[in-house]
Amino acid sequence: MIIEWLQFKIEENLKEEFLQKDREIWTSFLALQMGFLRKEVWLDSY
Repeated sequence: MIIEWLQFKIEENLKEEFLQKDREIWTSFLALQMGFLRKEVWLDSY
């Protein structure tokens, strides 16, 4: 099993756009890869 952990600092006003592009680009690409199980996005709540 491989786990990739990426951290980004995103300005609050850009958060929704970032999440949309992440789903549009990365999640859709990864879903097509053999063996891919899932992708999660965790947000800090501060």
